[in-house]
Amino acid sequence: MTSIGGGYQVCLHSTRNTGMGLIGTSLSYDASVIFYNPGGVSFLNDKWSFSGGLSLIMARATFQGKDVNYQAHLEHELNTPFYFYASYKATKQSEFRVAVNTPYGNSLSWGDTGRAVT
Repeated sequence: MTSIGGGYQVCLHSTRNTGMGLIGTSLSYDASVIFYNPGGVSFLNDKWSFSGGLSLIMARATFQGKDVNYQAHLEHELNTPFYFYASYKATKQSEFRVAVNTPYGNSLSWGDTGRAVT
């Protein structure tokens, strides 16, 4: 018996955190900490902090049934998850934060029908 799993999660909320294995909950480098750990913004040293980005994703996958002659292909759609975070320390006691993102920025469609494989 074989079991194979895969995920379609899109964690593209900071290039730095993505490159470090998504460990952003413990780090406060820039305003993207608003997504990973909102309390971490208080540890930012700069008065202003911005972080933003846009990704282009086109997922490709094929499902092949093990014991049946069936195959389905993922429809290739262009997805554009984006993020923008900003933090401003007005005084030592007051901060303003803005977060705009698409945490589930990937859409998948297997179409209406598959096809028999001969």
